[in-house]
Parts: sequence; C-alpha cells; structure tokens
Amino acid sequence: MEKTLEKHKRKYSAPKCIAFMLKTAWETRRQVPFVVLLLAVLELCQNLVNLYLAPEILKRVEEAAPVAELLLTVAVFTLAVMLLSAIRRYMDGAALYPRIDVRSEIVLRISDKGGGTSYQNTLDLGFNKAWELSSTATDSNREATEYIWTTLTELLTNILGFVIYLILLRDLDWRLMLVVTVTTAAGFISTLRAQTLNDRRVGEQGGYEKRLRYLHGLPMELSTAKDIRIFGLADWITAVHDSVLRLYSDFFTKRMAVTLVGDLINAVLSVARNGIAYFFLIRMALAGEISASQFVLYFAAVSGFTAWVTGLMSGFAKLREECLDISHVMEYLNWPEPFRFEGGEAIPDLSGGCELALCNVSYRYPGAEADTIRDLSLTVRPGEKLAIV
Repeated sequence: MEKTLEKHKRKYSAPKCIAFMLKTAWETRRQVPFVVLLLAVLELCQNLVNLYLAPEILKRVEEAAPVAELLLTVAVFTLAVMLLSAIRRYMDGAALYPRIDVRSEIVLRISDKGGGTSYQNTLDLGFNKAWELSSTATDSNREATEYIWTTLTELLTNILGFVIYLILLRDLDWRLMLVVTVTTAAGFISTLRAQTLNDRRVGEQGGYEKRLRYLHGLPMELSTAKDIRIFGLADWITAVHDSVLRLYSDFFTKRMAVTLVGDLINAVLSVARNGIAYFFLIRMALAGEISASQFVLYFAAVSGFTAWVTGLMSGFAKLREECLDISHVMEYLNWPEPFRFEGGEAIPDLSGGCELALCNVSYRYPGAEADTIRDLSLTVRPGEKLAIV
C-alpha cells in the first residue's frame, strides 16, 4: 500500500521540528539562533524603557526634582529608546539574508532528494504529495522554513516579558494576577475559537465564489451563448445566480456574527479586567501603599502582562502551524529509499562493452494487482538497442 500524507497530520513533533531548524541553521549560518535571542532581548529592553518612562518622570515631579534633573531623565530615556530602536532595525536587516540562506539550504536538500531518489519513489503518490507540501513550505520569506525565526523571536520575547513582568508585579495581590491571566486566556480562546470556526468554512466560501464566477462568465462563453438565447435560459440563469448570491450573503452574515460574538466577549473581558485592575490599584493608592508614579507603573505593567499572556498563546498556536509545514519537509527528506545507494561493490570498467542479460525477471508497478513483466529473459549485446513495450 502506498504511503499517504494528510495536511493536518504530522509525523514529527514541534520540538523535533525546531531542533531540525536549529541544526540546519547551525550547519548553514550559525548566527541565526543568536540573532533570535538578541532580537528578543532588544525588544524586551525597549518595552521596559517605555514602561518606566512615564513613572520615572512622574516620580521626579513628585519629589520636586530640579528642572535639570527632570530634563536629564527625559533625555536619557529618549536616547535609550532611539538607540534600542536603531539597533533593532539594524539587526532585523542583518538577520534577513542569513535566514534566506537557511531556507535556501533546505530548498537545495529537497532538490537533491528529488533528483537522487529511487525511480520507484517517483511513482509513489505519497512521495509526490510530500514533495508538493515541502516545496510549498519553502516558497517565500513568509513560509514556515524562514518565518519560524520571526515566530521564535516573538515567542521568546513574550516568555521573557511574562517572567519579568511577573517578577515586577509580585508585590500586588495574587488575586489580581489570577483575574488578569484568566480573563486574558478566556478572551484569547474566544477569539481563536471564532477564527477556527470561520477557517473551517473557507471551503464553503470558495464553493460559492466558484459558482458565481461560472454564472458570471456563462453568457459570454461562445459555446453556451447561442443556447442561452435560443432556449431562453437567461431568466433561469439569473434566478440561479440570485439564489447562490443569497446563500453567499447568508454565509457572510453567519461568519460576521461568529466574529462579532468573539470580539464582544473579548471586549467585555477586557473591560472587566481593566476595571478590576483599577479597583485594586486605586484602593492601594488611597491606602498609601503605592505612590502615583507606582500606580502608573503597575497599571501599565498589568496591561503589558496581558499582552505577554496573549502573545504567548498566539505564538504557540502560530509555532504549531509552522511546525506542521516543517514536519512535511522533514518527512520528505527522510522518506525511505527502497534501494541502498552506498556500500555496494564498485562497478567495473565497461568501456570495452559488455552484454546485459536478464533471466526470469518479473516486475510489478507499486499498487498493481498483477505483474507487468513476468519471467522475462533476454540478452542485449554491445551496440544493440532494445525497447520493451
């Protein structure tokens, strides 16, 4: 039985896919993983500078600091933001071509596999499907074999940010942190569920669009235009078109309703989360437990913590999808060969010519129920040409 590949199943787990990409990068451009780490740290540092900018300025105002000190604080933070932003932009540009080199190496390996595989594999539908999926995964910068570095950077940034902000907010009420985490996760799940339900109906949308295109072009086709006019089919085609258009409109109405419900749930949870955060922080400020600058810092940190939680869940979901494509690449590259190409005896010098003899040879195509060739014996002598039909 021939092997088959299904788009939504993978043979290799996400850790193995990530390990494959890291190993390929290490063998091709070793700086790629280090750039991922550096970009994540730069992004986190830039976020922290923005987080502390307003609270630090407000703190100087509360302390009635001299104008010079206040201006110096503003200048230092502004310079830090500009410097970190410039370094990050430079690193983004510097990381582009090494990442392309890693993807190009995978493209080369796919090409080598296809060019050097056994002929029997070229007749296998599963092998050809694997080639198609692996080629798609290396088509452009936006495909998994290159974009995974951006995803890993974002995911690592969110992990570091989540840990740092958790440490920063450790002095706040644990119940507040629990509410923030739960409401954020619930909002993300609600939005993701709505997106998943809509994605499942993409095929239905394509069916409507295909029928509408067919009905739009039907009157202009030379092969059908005469029949439409002779037999008076125009009204019937118009009625069918209107019917499909109504179904298409109902489809979009349901799709928008699903999206609206997801967005509405997320909005309600966001309002509840911010309201509860305000309640806790205002109560602490009125009790004299935190200053105005700390109030600004903690509230911004709560919002940032929400963003990290959302980013973590979104990053893991995106990484899972990309690892699915990378798994197809790995499966193609590791596709078993029915014959061993190494370890055999060396071919003797045949420059002087030789005979090719087959004795009682049979052959059956993969998946066939009967032999195409059975008990064939023949001898081909130097200079002879023979075709078996």
